[in-house]
Amino acid sequence: LEKDENIDDYSKLDADYIIDCRGTPKNLDSYDTLSNPLNCALLSTLPKKNNDVKWTRCVATPDGWCFYIPLPDKTSVGYLFNGQYTTVEKAKNNFKKLFKVKKINQVFPFKQYIAKKPIIDDRVLLNGNKLFFLEPLEATAMATYNFSIKCYFDYIFYNANIMTTKLKIIDYVNKVQNFILWQYRNNTLYKNKFWKH
Repeated sequence: LEKDENIDDYSKLDADYIIDCRGTPKNLDSYDTLSNPLNCALLSTLPKKNNDVKWTRCVATPDGWCFYIPLPDKTSVGYLFNGQYTTVEKAKNNFKKLFKVKKINQVFPFKQYIAKKPIIDDRVLLNGNKLFFLEPLEATAMATYNFSIKCYFDYIFYNANIMTTKLKIIDYVNKVQNFILWQYRNNTLYKNKFWKH
């Protein structure tokens, strides 16, 4: 049976298990902060280029980095930075100058977090942005969601220990966090407060 409805209370669902992928939580009290030097993104698009690259580019900038994703009909670009070191206006100017962006479609501030309890009441399994969020450098989100699903299947179908399952997921996300942080370790291109941070 499949139903489409808005649920605010898990206890209202008659189910053995619930996988909650409802997106970014409204409140982060039940979450731990992940370490990362970025907290804001500017999103835009560029016209499709003929003979463009066929992969995502990650380009270092004075303020952080920019993703460049060629799509069938356009190119998606996102300028990621830290608002503590770069104002939104300065980031917009640098984005326009470096990537020839004409219009900023969205200013997207973000926090980076991991659920303290990936499994709630032994039956609610968090995944997607409900479980965690980290900046998209190295595109680690899907692999992490898949890893969490495997852990949850082991828990549901093979009676894996609940604490072991929680710790495996949290440990994996922390390893992903550290993997991303290493990307910032040895910058030699820019000498400024952001890159020193």
